[in-house]
Amino acid sequence: MNVTEEGLREHYRTLETGQLIELQAQGTLTDMAARVLEQVLAERSVPSEERAKLTSEITERVSAEREAKQSLASLGQRLGAQLIDTALTVVILTLSFLFGIVATAITIIGAILAFVYLLLADGLPGGQSVGKRALGIAVIDRRTRAPCTYGQSFLRNFLLMMLGVIDWVFIFGDRHQRLGDMAANTIVVRLKHPGANAA
Repeated sequence: MNVTEEGLREHYRTLETGQLIELQAQGTLTDMAARVLEQVLAERSVPSEERAKLTSEITERVSAEREAKQSLASLGQRLGAQLIDTALTVVILTLSFLFGIVATAITIIGAILAFVYLLLADGLPGGQSVGKRALGIAVIDRRTRAPCTYGQSFLRNFLLMMLGVIDWVFIFGDRHQRLGDMAANTIVVRLKHPGANAA
């Protein structure tokens, strides 16, 4: 037995059973690491039913996370959708100011509509603002994969309004999440069939 195996064994013994099974489920271990991990699991005498249940749960979660990463919307798609939504807001504001010459109330209503749209647009059916629908992407809950709610939309877009470019800097991370996405626990994904609602 060489030092590397002993080092691995010591490390694996410090981990919880669930963590060991998760490492195993990821399928990225070397042959030696897989063998040592299996030996450490055997030492713990985990009942086969419990181990099978843990393995199944972890494999499903790892698989869902992999699928979610592969289905993430591109930065170009997200920027394009943002530009479309911003343009729509500008159109609403411009029309309300033009018609506001006749009645001031129209200007106020238009400004309120534009503001509300920017905050809540991602809570529209399927988690799709007009821009996201046009580009076949949607905002979904990172854990449940359900379409973005109005509450989540408000949180993610309020932070964008408050922080601007600072919020967007974080989009280059592993899950392409802005700070608003992290706070709302959302991700933006490509839809398999553009125009279809997110599941």
